Amino acid sequence: MRYGKNILILAILMGLGLFFYIRQVNSDRISNISVLIKQPERGDIYKIKYTDAIGSRSVRYFKVAETDDGSIAFFRGKMSGWNASDVFLDDYETDRIVHFSPGDLELMKEGKFSNGEMKNAKIIEIERRSERIPDNSI
Repeated sequence: MRYGKNILILAILMGLGLFFYIRQVNSDRISNISVLIKQPERGDIYKIKYTDAIGSRSVRYFKVAETDDGSIAFFRGKMSGWNASDVFLDDYETDRIVHFSPGDLELMKEGKFSNGEMKNAKIIEIERRSERIPDNSI
């Protein structure tokens, strides 16, 4: 009987640890979005979940192509999927640029942005990679 009690205690402790870990990761993502959305840089990757035209939930990656005061230009991901961490989604249509205003991005932060392609779009993560090439490099 002692082993059963130990296993139960261990399972409860692991569950609590997992709960607090996931809570911390979500908190870090939200704070990261709040910081990076205000200062977009070329190469940033925005992971956006939305409902598509047929009512399915999807995730698409958008990569910042260029920024100016009025809008941010993105390369649209070639594919969409249901999993936010799918490595196959990290491929972009470099011949097609999509523009979003800072106001559009704020709506996406709240999950309230809609256009012809996306309904209730929400930014779930912004990734700034450390191997990013600076704008003034050759």
